[in-house]
Amino acid sequence: MSAENNDVREQILANSRLLLTSTTSPTTQDNINIVVFGHSGIFTAAAMLGTTPAIEGAEGATPDLARRKLLLATCELLNTYIPKLGAHQRTIHGGGIFDEDLISRELIRAERENE
Repeated sequence: MSAENNDVREQILANSRLLLTSTTSPTTQDNINIVVFGHSGIFTAAAMLGTTPAIEGAEGATPDLARRKLLLATCELLNTYIPKLGAHQRTIHGGGIFDEDLISRELIRAERENE
């Protein structure tokens, strides 16, 4: 598997773990796998929770395309379920935002001591 394909697989796993893992059952993370199935130019990639498909991407003409479509599906789901930053939102110079309340207190103290 090429490095790019491995990166796609790792991102799908990371997204799937966040979407499917319950805080009450951390062992679920070890039970998530990515599979591709199909034949004759019609392939589907799925994030499996054990032996049950939990998230399926759209069909693709190749296994690689099917994995990419699964990545898009997990990205769309995360966009739906991840809460937007609220009152404590700060803009990052150069692009992006962060929640100041979630930054390590020790890191903030160290930065202020160095000013």
